[in-house]
Amino acid sequence: MFVRPYLAILAMLGALLGATVAARAQAYPLPTAPPGAAAAPQNAAPGAAQRRRPRLRMVLRQLDLTPAQSGQIRSIVQSFRASRSSATPMTRRQMLGQIEGVLTPGQRGRFEAGMHPHRQPQAAPQT
Repeated sequence: MFVRPYLAILAMLGALLGATVAARAQAYPLPTAPPGAAAAPQNAAPGAAQRRRPRLRMVLRQLDLTPAQSGQIRSIVQSFRASRSSATPMTRRQMLGQIEGVLTPGQRGRFEAGMHPHRQPQAAPQT
């Protein structure tokens, strides 16, 4: 029947595609990490830390913090980073809770909205 000609055409297209991919790979090699860069842990989600830190920084920049608040938050973040190597590490949720304790009520609402943009705002309980 007509199966053999189609298989021959598919084999030729596969060979052509393979040759094209090989030529592209030689012309455009993948970038390598700089010599001093540390390798990412294999069990971690790709880019997880890179996604979180900029959001926290971005949200904190939008809050118009006082110098005292900035200093307190900086010390909280530093203690969070230092606790990662201790026997009882501080969790991210604990760190965010401590940061919320430094903020004013108005800043706290904007902080929550910025850190969790997909959450619906909680309605005030009606009495």
